[in-house]
Amino acid sequence: MPTAPTLAGHGKGVGGEAPGAVERLSRLREDEALTAAHVRTVATALDVCERTVWRWLAPPKTGAPAEPVERPRYELSDTDRAAFTFYQGNIAALARAGQAVTAGDGSTAGAPVPDFLADGWVKAKTVTERTLQRAFLAGPDPGAAGGVETGEAGRRAASVYLRRPDALRGRTWEMDHKQLPILVLLPKGKALAPRLTTGVDDGTARCSGGPSPSPRPPGPCSPRCT
Repeated sequence: MPTAPTLAGHGKGVGGEAPGAVERLSRLREDEALTAAHVRTVATALDVCERTVWRWLAPPKTGAPAEPVERPRYELSDTDRAAFTFYQGNIAALARAGQAVTAGDGSTAGAPVPDFLADGWVKAKTVTERTLQRAFLAGPDPGAAGGVETGEAGRRAASVYLRRPDALRGRTWEMDHKQLPILVLLPKGKALAPRLTTGVDDGTARCSGGPSPSPRPPGPCSPRCT
């Protein structure tokens, strides 16, 4: 078995020998003759771990830190968006289907990938599930994604209002009318789920409206606003 190289003049635990040992190791590195065995010998002689010796050999950090490199963003294709709707917002299922097509299998979970998706992915590169998640998170608005997953209720729950350009006061209004998911016990009669009609002025973001205890939705010209 070959023996480890030695660096003369080093006694165990002698802290003052460290600078000289590091200098000799640096010279070996400049001559492209440095090996892990040299580092191990110095670490043993100085009673330190090898990682410490490697840290001593690391060049000092100078100047400003390097600018982070921006990762190129994956652009969703029309097939990706169609698959998002087909799989009802399930990105994991979408990723499995796309990977199956690009790998040449063409089936996932025992079922073939639909032709209209397979034709769009046949020449595409393989995309990971995490990449697709980031792309869809930055892509369609939350309301559209919620509508794909759970229908109109999901779209309404995830929609963000007042997305239109700023307007003069009273020029543009956003109206909404829905049944609230609560029951109100009236002094007489059955419990009712009230409906709420609201109007928001895009120019001032002020809201006006009020609940309607009527068991029937009011007509289009009879919102009970206050």
